[in-house]
Amino acid sequence: MVNPYSHPLNAVNPEGLEPTTMPLRTQMQDYAIFCSKSNGPTFGRWSDLYISDNAHKTQSGSNLDKDNRDHNTYELPQGQEATFFTGRKTFTVADYEVFRLQKP
Repeated sequence: MVNPYSHPLNAVNPEGLEPTTMPLRTQMQDYAIFCSKSNGPTFGRWSDLYISDNAHKTQSGSNLDKDNRDHNTYELPQGQEATFFTGRKTFTVADYEVFRLQKP
């Protein structure tokens, strides 16, 4: 399942930034979010952000690339490093939320 309206939201991050959404790059709608057999929610064609299966035990990660932004499906916020979400490229998930917005 692909949903072009899905996007990661960083509500709390190590840099103390305000809650930030990452816009989907033009022409990347087909890669917004998907699920695979080995991971839970995965954002981006090259796994810009992925939540592993058994995320409380297994490392999840981010493959955002600040030096090659054309590689990213989502726009990295201006001036932010690829570790923008958690301060590291890999992390263990304690909790995450999924929201669904509906048009009125």
